[in-house]
Amino acid sequence: MFPDGGSPMHRTIRISVPLWALLAIFFLTNSALARTVVAPPDKTQDAGTLEASSADGEEVGRFPLQHTDVKAEISGFITRVTVTQFYENPFDKTIEAIYTFPLPDGAAVDRMDMLIGDRKIAGQIKKRAEAKAIYDAAKQQGRTASLLTQERANIFTQALANIHPGDKVRIQISYVETLVYEDGRYTFRFPMVVGPRYIPGAPLVQNQAGSGWAQDTSLVPDASRITPPVLKPGQRSGHDISVSVKLDAGVPIHKLSTPSHNISNKKHSASRRSVLLDPSDSIPNKDFVLHYHVAGKRPELAVLAQNDPENGGHFMLLVQPKADFRLKEITPKEMVFVVDNSGSMSGQPMAACKGLVRKALKEMNPDDTFQILRFSERASGMARAPIANTPANVKRGLKYIDSMRGMGGTNMIEGIKAALDIPEDSDRMRVVWFLTDGYIGNDDQILAAIQQKIGNARLFALGVGSSPNTYLLNNMAWNGRGAVDFIRPNQKAQAFVDRFYNRISSPYLTDIKIDWKGLEVEEVLPKRIPDLYTGQPLVVYGRYKKGGRARVVVNGKIRGRNHSFPVSVTLPSGTTEQESIGAIWARNKIKRLNTSLLARYNRNLDKKAVVEEITDVALRYRLMSQYTAFVAVEKTVRRKPDGTIETVVQPVEMPEFVSHKGVFGRGAGTRSSIRSYKRQGSVQLYNHAPTGQAHGMGRGYSGSGSGGGGIGVGHSGLKGVGSVAPPTPKEENSLDKESGIAKTAGVKVKISTIQGGSSNARKELSKLVSLGLRKRQGCLQRRSESKASHMRIKLTFAADGTVADVDILDQGTVGNLTVRCLLFALKTIYTPTLSGQTFKLSLNVSP
Repeated sequence: MFPDGGSPMHRTIRISVPLWALLAIFFLTNSALARTVVAPPDKTQDAGTLEASSADGEEVGRFPLQHTDVKAEISGFITRVTVTQFYENPFDKTIEAIYTFPLPDGAAVDRMDMLIGDRKIAGQIKKRAEAKAIYDAAKQQGRTASLLTQERANIFTQALANIHPGDKVRIQISYVETLVYEDGRYTFRFPMVVGPRYIPGAPLVQNQAGSGWAQDTSLVPDASRITPPVLKPGQRSGHDISVSVKLDAGVPIHKLSTPSHNISNKKHSASRRSVLLDPSDSIPNKDFVLHYHVAGKRPELAVLAQNDPENGGHFMLLVQPKADFRLKEITPKEMVFVVDNSGSMSGQPMAACKGLVRKALKEMNPDDTFQILRFSERASGMARAPIANTPANVKRGLKYIDSMRGMGGTNMIEGIKAALDIPEDSDRMRVVWFLTDGYIGNDDQILAAIQQKIGNARLFALGVGSSPNTYLLNNMAWNGRGAVDFIRPNQKAQAFVDRFYNRISSPYLTDIKIDWKGLEVEEVLPKRIPDLYTGQPLVVYGRYKKGGRARVVVNGKIRGRNHSFPVSVTLPSGTTEQESIGAIWARNKIKRLNTSLLARYNRNLDKKAVVEEITDVALRYRLMSQYTAFVAVEKTVRRKPDGTIETVVQPVEMPEFVSHKGVFGRGAGTRSSIRSYKRQGSVQLYNHAPTGQAHGMGRGYSGSGSGGGGIGVGHSGLKGVGSVAPPTPKEENSLDKESGIAKTAGVKVKISTIQGGSSNARKELSKLVSLGLRKRQGCLQRRSESKASHMRIKLTFAADGTVADVDILDQGTVGNLTVRCLLFALKTIYTPTLSGQTFKLSLNVSP
């Protein structure tokens, strides 16, 4: 690395951090990558309300998304939620608004409507490409149109085109979902913000898929669609939120609470409540979480069914098995505690993790062994292997926990490998407790690795923070045959530690199968029924051909012994009013198919057939998926086709408790710029929002330069341990002064020779190096050399085709600033065909 001052301390420079540090630099070279309007840091108004501004700093209005209203109606286990987004064009030009937002990962989104004044345009479900084409055509024709797409199971994008000056447009999105139920407690969770994602992989050269701050990469090809611009501390976009919940539990409610927000709670009867979010708590920067317990005897059985002429019969079955668990049946365990030490976990989230693991160490059984692992860029452990539960070792573990700090990127795959690649202990059951906020973009790679490596272990996920990535955490537990829990940093740790140990200490029901006793059911989900832990119910969804009644038997094993639980089930023959069960079944069907797609990381898979099946299910049940979308188009043409439209990307809040400095680095500035960019008859507005995910790697810097279309850029948060950052203007001046080199028209770099690999490999590498140098042409043009020289470099490729190491064998008389440009050029190379190979390059550098 280069320390402050810019001089290399050694002849060898080893770059082994993930490429997030480079993404922030290279995505700035493409003008289509960042397209929002953001005010410069000194232009905040009205107690922190951010306003859009032009290139010269003139304020031009507030952002289009003014308010989000959430209305939830809970009936028993099911909730129907309607989300209304209120948009208004504050500019004097017609605009397109883009907003990336979360919904629950289990939500079956089945409605989207656009309301303009008193006109309501119902959204139509289409294949995603078809919906996008309809939207783009309407946008060019001057029609007001809206497009709702799904990026992840819990991340969505709303695009709204041709909003005229002063127009007010509402978008209504509706979904159904089953509540989480465990040990007598129900939980309703509504997410409000997409947290910043760590993006690994090599940058992709093609045009970016979205308008986010991150560049698409080899491992996250849609990174620009899941990284909305993030507001700096003290800034607000003017967007707030309201939440109301109508609750009908069907049985008396014993206790109702929320750990996340201030609320008002009105009791209408023993079983009915209404809940309102307090207006003083309306910033959308944390999940809304509502818990309630029911009084009296807990339900042991619930059957909800829907039968309609179009899609047939669907049902949901919930069973709470009974068993007598005894301590003497406890199996010795190998406890593996894995703690996310990345920058987004710095501060309160890290303090919460430390408190949790400290308490967990003290609750282990005498015959248990344990290991503590931490990960950010890499993973490391307190010992080479799990160690015995002795007072001395526990003290050693506590000291190791105290040394943890939140900094660096969330390279979670290293944490997974470290936890699951340990050789198995045949005398103990391995239990992994994985503590993280889940802020990554390569979710599927992580889930595939768990699927492949889990073996006989159990992985329990604990989401830490106010807005964790629930899609990732829920599925980590699912694929790891464990359970999931969520803790806010301001909650007491003991209750979560107790719940964790209650789950793993009590025998659980395994090898579960259901004998339907003649009921004509089909496509029962989940196909593989997960193990049950203490307090967890068995929940399955399915279809049925005709109604009937039977004494169904749930069979399973507890500590190897067979157990059976008979339950009476009735499936109605006639049409029912319960409209939601079919959509919920279909959502779970899509989830199962998506899970099967994870196998593409491990073996050959006919992805096309699976995608087609997902699309067919989504279209038949009118549901959102990654391959379907809702589109609504107004018939009236409201703008001349040859007019201009400006795109404004809505910035989002940083989640509560998450450090902006920890994620983006110190000095991570937002340099605003508006330029007219002609493309297919439209004018786009661009901004370079927080550019790069420094994740606490050190200080950032602001700067300006040239991007596509002459747009000013601002870098952020790239300087620190293990990373190489471009020089700041201050560093440039100091280094130029020290070296006595005057700034000139730049330097030229040519490849002299390449050693290693086959002839074809050397030809390919030559092309890629030349491409990388062209990308860094702007950097090289700002450098200067007093005389011609040469460099010798060793380039090593990782197994995934990215550049793992760059070793400088001979720098010659080439200046440090030029070297830095060259390193960045080489680190952009990505080619799977050169995986694992090493080459030596000779470069000629001349004025």
